[in-house]
Amino acid sequence: MEEFRPLVADSLVISMINNREIKPEEFTESLGAYRLSDEGRKQFLQAFERKINDEFKHPVFGYRCSYRRAIELQARFLSRHLQEKVAYKPLMLR
Repeated sequence: MEEFRPLVADSLVISMINNREIKPEEFTESLGAYRLSDEGRKQFLQAFERKINDEFKHPVFGYRCSYRRAIELQARFLSRHLQEKVAYKPLMLR
């Protein structure tokens, strides 16, 4: 999960803030905790779906795949590493 945090989650949040897709008024405060409103949550989940379906050229296989597919591939690599002691290579872009 951690290797996808900067690629998917962090870049999505920064992009949404920079493009003003999420605004301060879409947060509610209760007992010192902040939460997205229903509308803000809907916008975030729509943006997440777009991001997870974005495609890039996979550095190992050389073909285009989505982040969703890459997560599945990395899970399979991790499984092989744990079961067969095959070296695990994390997904790194750029």
